[in-house]
Amino acid sequence: MALLVRRAEVADAAAIASSHVRSWQSGYAGVISDGFLESLGADLPLRTLGWQTQILGAEAEGRFLLVAELDGEVAGWLGGGAYRGTDIDEPPLGEIYACYVDPDHWRRGVGSVLMDGALDRLTRDGYPQAALWVLADNLRARAFYEHHGWRLDGARKTYEVADERHEEVRYRRFLP
Repeated sequence: MALLVRRAEVADAAAIASSHVRSWQSGYAGVISDGFLESLGADLPLRTLGWQTQILGAEAEGRFLLVAELDGEVAGWLGGGAYRGTDIDEPPLGEIYACYVDPDHWRRGVGSVLMDGALDRLTRDGYPQAALWVLADNLRARAFYEHHGWRLDGARKTYEVADERHEEVRYRRFLP
């Protein structure tokens, strides 16, 4: 099993789009409506185009997008950069925007190597701390983040998707 973390390339866009859809469908089952989750794959070509745009603009916009490759196949991805909120008045804060692993590769260390790569990148970019937001009901993801040293900081907000409102909670951690 050869596991590699690297910067995303435009050629990865279709694999990222597909794994994003599949991870939402599995990871948010029972949290977000089944009808919405089932519909996600219908616009895969448009999602792929969106990912191509995201990849091309990432570095110029101060963001990064990493992929984990397992035996030559994109098994997951993680995006991050500067904190996007305006609610924190502190030294610069980094943020993990999203971290998704294709369900076929869950529990194989893919998320952990992505997280290590992201924390390293945020540290090299000069951030002393980082934050991330996660759906409060996403217990699997919350356990993963807590395992990696993230701690709740008490902030909450509402995330709207599929005409549904879900509570998000914020985690933070100091960077190495």
